[in-house]
Amino acid sequence: MDDYVMPAREVVRPENQLALSEKELEEELPRTLTAGNPAAPNNIAERNATLLGPAVTATPAADSGPRQLRNQFNFNERAAQTLVFPPVERSTATEPPPSASASGSCSQGEMYDEYMADQERTHAAEEASRARVAAAKKYWEDAADALREASGTLLPLWKFADARVRRRAVTALAWSPSHADLFAAAYGSFDAQAQGGGAVAVFSLKNPGHPEFFFAAESGVLCLDWSPGQPSLLAVGLYAGGVAVLDVRGAPGSPPLYEATAAAGKHSDSVWAVRWAPAAGGSPAFFSVAGDGRVVLWTLAKAELQHQEIIELAEVAGVAAAAGDEADDLEHPRLAAGTCLDFHQEQDDLFVVGTEEGFLHKCSAAFNAEYVATYAPHEGAVYAVAWNRRHARVFLSASADWTVKLWHDARPKARVRVWDLARDVHWPVCEQRVAAKAALTRLAFSAAHPVMLIGDERGCVTCFKLSPNLRKPALPAGGLSAAEEYPNVGTADRGEVVSQAALHQEDEATRLFRHQWGLYQQVWKQDYLEHARLYEAVESILATQAQSGPLDVLDLGCGDAGPISSVLTAAAAEGRPLLRSYTGVDLSKPALALAQANLARVAPGTPAAFHVADLLSFTRGAADFDAVLASFSLHHLDTGAKGELLKAAHRLLAKRKGFMLLVDIVCKESEPLDIYHARATADVDENWVCFDAKSRHTLKEHISTCDFPESLSQYQALGAAAGFAAVECAVTGRNNLATVVVLRV
Repeated sequence: MDDYVMPAREVVRPENQLALSEKELEEELPRTLTAGNPAAPNNIAERNATLLGPAVTATPAADSGPRQLRNQFNFNERAAQTLVFPPVERSTATEPPPSASASGSCSQGEMYDEYMADQERTHAAEEASRARVAAAKKYWEDAADALREASGTLLPLWKFADARVRRRAVTALAWSPSHADLFAAAYGSFDAQAQGGGAVAVFSLKNPGHPEFFFAAESGVLCLDWSPGQPSLLAVGLYAGGVAVLDVRGAPGSPPLYEATAAAGKHSDSVWAVRWAPAAGGSPAFFSVAGDGRVVLWTLAKAELQHQEIIELAEVAGVAAAAGDEADDLEHPRLAAGTCLDFHQEQDDLFVVGTEEGFLHKCSAAFNAEYVATYAPHEGAVYAVAWNRRHARVFLSASADWTVKLWHDARPKARVRVWDLARDVHWPVCEQRVAAKAALTRLAFSAAHPVMLIGDERGCVTCFKLSPNLRKPALPAGGLSAAEEYPNVGTADRGEVVSQAALHQEDEATRLFRHQWGLYQQVWKQDYLEHARLYEAVESILATQAQSGPLDVLDLGCGDAGPISSVLTAAAAEGRPLLRSYTGVDLSKPALALAQANLARVAPGTPAAFHVADLLSFTRGAADFDAVLASFSLHHLDTGAKGELLKAAHRLLAKRKGFMLLVDIVCKESEPLDIYHARATADVDENWVCFDAKSRHTLKEHISTCDFPESLSQYQALGAAAGFAAVECAVTGRNNLATVVVLRV
């Protein structure tokens, strides 16, 4: 039977049921029942003969009768009547609550704005709660350092661990470039016999107990790097040779955004380093270097990783042969296993790669035919290399030979530096170029005489004698006297005589000069204004102009003649005399005394004159010159005084058709003076790290009160008004803070 069909109703009647007609059914039969003696009824009940048969009349029983009839309609034995309570209606009437109609409209933009505002409030609340937890340990210090002058301790803060990587080694660490509290850790194994799965965990200093992001990999993770352009992207290199890009905003267990496969150029050996390419406005990309000797550029396309071979790390000639492992096929040379790489901080296409051979190779992404340069090897594999973030020419390398080497990546110059550790452990007391083109290979001091031998790569050995300043013994306890510090100061050939007594008189003005000049010397040595690059351009220009003969040079604001001395030293080492005569002008007598000593050291026998005078007053009555040099002196003058000085310089150069070199600070085009001062003082706070707070305050006060720079277009207008035929910029330094301007008659 179907479950959804209602069953038919069947009426079942017992066999002994009476069959009554409709009329009989409608007939009423009244009954009166009374409670009495059940054993002897005391009343008579009439019965319907039709229904119950013949009537029976009951009469009170006689005392003598033996028969007693029972009233079968007495129900007292089988039932009881109960009281039925009538229903009572209960109701309550209330007033309806007041109501009001409300209406409004909400656009999609309003919903989005409100959602973002709610997210920001939630994020701010979470950050505040985490900050309260972190503040307890972030700023605590060790009071015992007040009793220790030359030592310190490492103060423990937190430990970051996860049970899922308890038996894995930490193979790489990287701080997030955009979130100061965030860092990523890679897990794997450096042991080839103990390889297994790897992982990447992203922790926050505000939540040490649990990682913010976790990714489990089938192969060990050996390296990782954050994207500078997209802070949520993390590039990782795997032991199996693959690379992947993770999005740390993804849900736990989500797959990588991109992953290299064997068909997509995957490395055939372990990937030891990944570095994101500097952002250049195109698609995000990163570099990888692996044990297979390949440096590969990976570009994030719409649906896949696109790879490009940048360079193959060929073994240095002679290394394989020296090891008795010469390649059989000359068309397929052996490749050196790459272990690390890092990019230049200013030139985006240059990077340095370390290899297992111990060599360091400077390579270019734009030129992959050969190495740009190769540096002397370590004795073991190079494990790490890193460019200095503040000095673009300096980088470090760490090797398995237990050494860390500091490299200076300047233009190849055969220079010798001599340190006097008793005077200064940071700066050399002598830096001199000793060869024109050949690189220097060996140096040896004589134990019997103050001489040294220097060999170069072209087979030449040159012997040098140390000057008297380099032969001085260690400093006495009280330091050097003024006479010992400036032993070569004499009188000038013409002009005002700067006497030894005036130099050695330690009055307040001299002490102030020494302090301020010391700050300037530190700026020079630290190359904060890129003096080295600027005066390389000056050296090149002077050398070109002196090809027809030495020059008569006027140096306005010469100071201690340090810049021109470095130029003359390099020219003398190459056998190119630049000066016929030298005239220095400055307002400081102590500075001119130092200038005399410096010039006598680097250009002995050159006629020289030094004048204590104002620049404008001196140029109005001076003679003719071939070249006028103004080094960081014109920016102290206002625009009108600069114009007058340029006119006077043009008059001094007009007869000989000479030129003027202006080395000075400049501002950007249409940049207000207060904006320049803010930019320059911010550069002091950010980059001039060798100065203490007091010295930085002095430097910033000097910038704010004494610097009045002009833009390049303003110098061009001033030069044209002074009569110069051409005004051009030779080189510009970092952040447009300094430049070399050439003005030609």
